[in-house]
Amino acid sequence: MDLHHLRTFVVVAQERSFTKAAARLHISQPPLSRHIRQLEDILGVQLLARNRQRVDLTTEGKVLLAKAKAVVDGTDDILKVATELRIGAVGTVKMGLASGLWDVALAIRSRYAARCTHVTLDVADIGFGNSADALVTQTIDVGLTRGETRSRALMWHRLFDEHIVVLLPATHALANRTSVTLSALVGETVTISRSVVSDRVLELYSREATAPAATIDCPTDLGIDAMRMVIASGRAIGFAVESPWTDSARVGGIATVRLDAPGASIPVHLSWRKDEQSPSVLTLVDCARRTFVDGMLQPSRPAAPVNRTGPDVLVRVPPTSPRTGLAAQKLAVC
Repeated sequence: MDLHHLRTFVVVAQERSFTKAAARLHISQPPLSRHIRQLEDILGVQLLARNRQRVDLTTEGKVLLAKAKAVVDGTDDILKVATELRIGAVGTVKMGLASGLWDVALAIRSRYAARCTHVTLDVADIGFGNSADALVTQTIDVGLTRGETRSRALMWHRLFDEHIVVLLPATHALANRTSVTLSALVGETVTISRSVVSDRVLELYSREATAPAATIDCPTDLGIDAMRMVIASGRAIGFAVESPWTDSARVGGIATVRLDAPGASIPVHLSWRKDEQSPSVLTLVDCARRTFVDGMLQPSRPAAPVNRTGPDVLVRVPPTSPRTGLAAQKLAVC
């Protein structure tokens, strides 16, 4: 008895047809029938009851099917793991993640889990402007960030764009609008931080030959709620980014209005080292590119639930300090 006998039995039992089973196994029907007869001779029991309409399992066949399927599935898993070991699709991959992009990372992870079942995926928060250095120093293997990564040592790929929105106090005169222009915001004090969003907003002001009446600096290490309080209390307005796939900036006490201005968007990029050779890392890059095509999320079969008897991709998020923990969850404004 060998694996071919058991696999043939399992497929015939699933299809309940010798003809369909032969087509699925890409063999002709005579050798398929021969495998079944040989297996029955070896086991000393009849596994299948044949008639002109269909093939049914005997009582003995029903008992032995589960055992045979377990052997076939186990063998397939061994072969898959051996292939991953051979090509190097094992170990740990470290992904640097900008704030507000958790759902994006999760969509990529879902596709990646189906291809690299024996890779641990570590996720780390990275601040503004830190992704290039983290990649070059190999602190992370891939970066999921906003804006372009300018380094000759790196490759990058645009996944999609986020649109800039204006954050207004809920009682603001413009709070009920669907969109606003920068000219409508003349005379407003603006909260800024060390972020891609703030840099782009100031660039948009400059293009229109205008500027905020004043600015209030909101350091990112104080957290998103510090900036929200400044806006909700009416001391200033702010800016954030939104897309269907990133954390929303919408909270109580603050109105979110789309900014109507040319270039009022920020690309989300995946970046990695140009000389990267690791199959695990390159597979993650490929999964990310397949997850978003032409700026749109592509459907993917969800990753299998964690199986106590089988492998899965592990996602580990290093703990954050109490001061920054909340900000790390919803920093779509940075």
